[in-house]
Amino acid sequence: MLTKNYQRFFILFGTGSNRKQRISSMVSEIQEPLVRLRLMDRVSVIPLVPSIESWVLADEEAIGQAGGTHLPEELPRGREQLEELLGELLGGWGPKEQKRMARFLDPERIRAKDASFDAFVRGLLAALETRVLSAAEQGSALP
Repeated sequence: MLTKNYQRFFILFGTGSNRKQRISSMVSEIQEPLVRLRLMDRVSVIPLVPSIESWVLADEEAIGQAGGTHLPEELPRGREQLEELLGELLGGWGPKEQKRMARFLDPERIRAKDASFDAFVRGLLAALETRVLSAAEQGSALP
């Protein structure tokens, strides 16, 4: 990816945990090689807590389009149960189903229904704005 001349990379990863200490440790583990390679000014590391599955489930319309079905009234709690539910609704929850689902997801619908996704988007926009302001101050243009 570095050979493609990208201005910025975003590393998003599911934490599988809500524990701050565990999440901090995971972020540090990802950042260590980036610091050694002097890439931290080009990379944002974003932990996703607790799971991407809850964001996907927030877009009921996309689930209907991708799987031809609707969400049950009561959603289960816990990541494993959310993965199982998505598997049932979409006929699996592997790369093929995730790709199909991604075609229908609408970030604004998800933001309206999921506070954690809204916070993620606001943080992402702030990071991008900071990057643009920094580039403008240095007199360089971003693609």
